[in-house]
Amino acid sequence: MADAIRDAVGELDEPARAGQPVDIGVEQARIVSRAIMKVLFADRISVPDAMRVIEAQDRIATAVIPRIIVPFAPLSLPMPGDRTFARAVRIVDDVLVPIVRETRESADQGDDVISTLWQARTDDGRQLDERQVRNDTVAMFAATTETTINVLTWAWPHLDQHPEVAGRLYAEIDEVVGGEPYDAST
Repeated sequence: MADAIRDAVGELDEPARAGQPVDIGVEQARIVSRAIMKVLFADRISVPDAMRVIEAQDRIATAVIPRIIVPFAPLSLPMPGDRTFARAVRIVDDVLVPIVRETRESADQGDDVISTLWQARTDDGRQLDERQVRNDTVAMFAATTETTINVLTWAWPHLDQHPEVAGRLYAEIDEVVGGEPYDAST
């Protein structure tokens, strides 16, 4: 994870030297995606595809607002956001379902999240079905990317505004990892 983050952050050197502004939200998502895709999904999901899924998840979150506001409306009643929701779900499925299907064949050789889901068994000993593995993959993807991106997006400005807190955080990091990026091999 440290290598993936270091490489992704390193890609910001060029725009920084050129004095070019960057969209920190997009860059934060790219950096997080790079680390998460490597660590949890064994690079089965490319960073560009991960960014497509993150954008689709953002559209899904906005599209469901009318249904949240009017929870008693039947699903058969068309509402604003329904088409956006359906298109975004198709994007998620276009990216993730082929990976879920492909992983089924080599699940016993992998130690990533999707392989682990294929190796899992129900209480009665059956393998999970494709829909369950897809749903759990989507849930893991969303939980690991969106939460991390949101926390980091919130944290940086607050650390900037509270240097004493930032100092304590940096001191703790230095104490735990010795002032260098974490390396599990040492």
